[in-house]
Amino acid sequence: MNYVKIKNFINGEWLEETGVETVPLYNPSTGEQIGEVPLSSEETSLYAVDSAYDAYDSWKKVSVGKRVSYLFDIRQAMKDSLEELAVSIAVDQAKHISEARGEIQRVIQLLEAACSIPTLIQGETLGGIANNINGRVIKQPLGVYGGVAPFNFPGLVFGWFVPYAIGVGNTFIYKPSTQSPVFMQKMGDIFNQVGLPKGVVNIVHGNRTIPGTWYENPKISGVCLVGSTPTAKKWPKVVVGAAKEACFSAVRKLSGGYGRC
Repeated sequence: MNYVKIKNFINGEWLEETGVETVPLYNPSTGEQIGEVPLSSEETSLYAVDSAYDAYDSWKKVSVGKRVSYLFDIRQAMKDSLEELAVSIAVDQAKHISEARGEIQRVIQLLEAACSIPTLIQGETLGGIANNINGRVIKQPLGVYGGVAPFNFPGLVFGWFVPYAIGVGNTFIYKPSTQSPVFMQKMGDIFNQVGLPKGVVNIVHGNRTIPGTWYENPKISGVCLVGSTPTAKKWPKVVVGAAKEACFSAVRKLSGGYGRC
């Protein structure tokens, strides 16, 4: 693998972050430094928020059938590039290649499940609640979501969050771990390959200051996290205070367990 300078993916474009601190990216299997990851600025994070926010107004109006067609196309592109995607996980996360292939296959399955969204988001009606009163439930997108992933499942956590969020009409900002960012570099290329509209999914690399720009931001409707227990304990305090939707899954470090939110 050639030395790689990890880039941000914002508004459908690859952007190299300059003038900021970087951290080395290693292949844990060999100890070799294979690249560097930018600790992006707050300004870059806010640019991603603006990009997702601007894209939301038009994306939510796209028919659910069209939105799901993009998920089908992403699924097919992943199947066509399965080995390349698996290698991207094996190189910087140190999974055995067979496990990395299995993780990619699981993401493909999650995309297939997300393609059932037209059924999942059907509303409900209830007649005769009272005299001349009927009830109706409408399921609608909420806006811009931010998601933070841990180092150990760079593909799987993407599959848990992003397909469902964008499939129902939300837009997304995704922060991979600085220890395993290569998979999402490949996914950004796939988003462009299938013609996903600009700003629907944005990728920003950095430390905790990135999600720190989301909590009080009125353009962010909710946040998602798979991470450590200490982090998961802190997040509710800030997101609830900011009236955000929240989805958490704490990684139990000692047992090695993980869960889905």
